[in-house]
Amino acid sequence: MKFLLPFILFLTLTLYPTEVKQGEGLTLVVPEGYYILELSDNNTYFEGYYTTTINATGGEYAIRVMYSCEPGTKYVYIKDENGSVMDSVSFLVKSVTVSDFSNLIASAEELDYENLKLKRENKELNERIKNLEKNLDSLNTINLELHKKIQEYLDEIEDLRSELNQTKEANKQYKQKIDELEVKIDQFESEKSSLENYKTQAEKNIKALNEKLNVLESYLETFKMAFFFVSAFLIGTYISLIRR
Repeated sequence: MKFLLPFILFLTLTLYPTEVKQGEGLTLVVPEGYYILELSDNNTYFEGYYTTTINATGGEYAIRVMYSCEPGTKYVYIKDENGSVMDSVSFLVKSVTVSDFSNLIASAEELDYENLKLKRENKELNERIKNLEKNLDSLNTINLELHKKIQEYLDEIEDLRSELNQTKEANKQYKQKIDELEVKIDQFESEKSSLENYKTQAEKNIKALNEKLNVLESYLETFKMAFFFVSAFLIGTYISLIRR
């Protein structure tokens, strides 16, 4: 299979056009796979890579011939992963003619205009870059200030959170004390109710004692009168007996 690979590449590689003039370009079509492409002349390069050697897979690759390239046959070498040459494709570089020089002059004028245009655009872009850099510095300053402010706000939030936690703890302790006081109040209310009942019962007992005392006083008065009456009677009897 390795012996057939160069033949397959030869059949499937496409290079167009095969003849170019100095300053022109051509296209190389590579089949699917992994290859190393190398140009034989240092005054040619792969566009987009700006080098004579590239790692390539399947697809199209543009080749540019510089004006400094000497006329003659040039080669594109196709190598495997190990750097061994598998195949090559040739193309012919021709000299630029007088008519081509006329076209080159016209192209040079256009290039000068494009170059001037690009320089102006480059100047505008540089000014925009400077303005953007200034804006970036301003934004960095603003970001720094915002970072400081945010840090201050975060510190303040942390302080408030700590104060909130302390307040919650204090409220918890106050609630606990309130609950304890409510329990004591309930106890006092219960004791008060018991004392009121005791007071009511005591008042009833005092009233009953007063009533009994009044009865006893009435009996005492009666006993006194009876005692005086009996004493008088006895004394009178005693006196009458003595007189006899």
